Amino acid sequence: MNQRLRSAAGHASGSAGDQASVLRSLDEVAAVHIQQVLDHTQGHKGQACEILGISRPALDRKIEKYQLRVMKR
Repeated sequence: MNQRLRSAAGHASGSAGDQASVLRSLDEVAAVHIQQVLDHTQGHKGQACEILGISRPALDRKIEKYQLRVMKR
């Protein structure tokens, strides 16, 4: 196993605090990406869903979860 994989495996088997930190960062990345797509589509949720590959209800849940802003069209 190469060094990067060993390092990642070590982090994955870390404490609950470490794992929470990783999960938070994944949520942060998701929130930023979804916001960028919403901005790119100028708030058009249908287009954003197509780009993200998720359903409209899933997008609405993520908008609420991450407290994202949606431009008025």
